[in-house]
Amino acid sequence: MYMTNPSHRLLTFVFLCAAASPAWADAILDQSFEPPGTAAFTGVISSSFTGSFDDDAQTFTVGMAGQLERVDVLIQRGQPSADLLVDIRPVTAGFPMQDDASAIAAATVPFALVPDTSYPQWVSVDLSAFAPNVTVGEQLALVLRTRSTFPNDQEYEWRGDTGDPYAGGSAYFRSSVDGLWVQTCGFGDCSLPGEQVDWGFKTFVNPSSSQIPEPSTIVLLGLGLVSMWFLRSARHTVWMKHKSEQSRTLG
Repeated sequence: MYMTNPSHRLLTFVFLCAAASPAWADAILDQSFEPPGTAAFTGVISSSFTGSFDDDAQTFTVGMAGQLERVDVLIQRGQPSADLLVDIRPVTAGFPMQDDASAIAAATVPFALVPDTSYPQWVSVDLSAFAPNVTVGEQLALVLRTRSTFPNDQEYEWRGDTGDPYAGGSAYFRSSVDGLWVQTCGFGDCSLPGEQVDWGFKTFVNPSSSQIPEPSTIVLLGLGLVSMWFLRSARHTVWMKHKSEQSRTLG
């Protein structure tokens, strides 16, 4: 009859605990702007099978060194059948880089996962497959796009607010007219106070390994060490029992 070693069960439990944790379990909120409930300024992310499109972006300044593992965006959808494309790309001269291939992390959000509601909802985007390293003070851009091959226009809406509410960056848009990023303004000139816009967003960073480990990490490490001790102890006990039986047999 096969008997499961208790230490094996404990070691299995440790690995299951680690596997059960979400990919971004240790990520911490770094940068964010949450528009108030009264905010009504909306950016449109759209495309059509004719090749026309409108993209939106939000630049931000990293405040915590580590790996960027997740972003949240405050969006809603119309009736699209095309998925939402999300990426993080460098910033040059204050503007998001034009080349989509410059992205350091990217993800596709199926359109069905974006709420179709009367008011935008927060949608989380997992970037842990890329987890780019970011440094304090680095400027990056969060870009939302969609590309369609369907006859009807595809459209998402990104909620924001005027008044330059987020000091570490700004909102931008580009269209198929010229394909160049332009700063998003309220209802006037972006050089005028209060006309700058920011989209609702959050970034989450997993701090650098040089920082103090999270308590959950310490607990898992401790359980792993204990399970290894039990395993070694159990093997030693079995070896001693075997040697004892051999001695009695020979005696």
